[in-house]
Amino acid sequence: MVWADDYSEFVIELTTNFSPHDPVGDPEHQFNNLSMKDNSCINKYTIKFNHLTTQVHGCREGALHHIFYHGQPDHIKDKIAHDIDTCY
Repeated sequence: MVWADDYSEFVIELTTNFSPHDPVGDPEHQFNNLSMKDNSCINKYTIKFNHLTTQVHGCREGALHHIFYHGQPDHIKDKIAHDIDTCY
């Protein structure tokens, strides 16, 4: 137990044992499973989405739009589609 007397070693031990095993794959996995529940607040969903975007690099804007839209409940998607239809 070298870390018992050394804070730096303690932090390294914690990070090794409890940090994400795949710092790139874990946020991507969370992105794939991100969804807003019917009774949830859009703000909470947006904050979680924005947090994940800071951890995943290389996603294009169109892909991020798709992920954001796909995770929303159907009633919001319907409203977006209706609003788009009325513009054209």
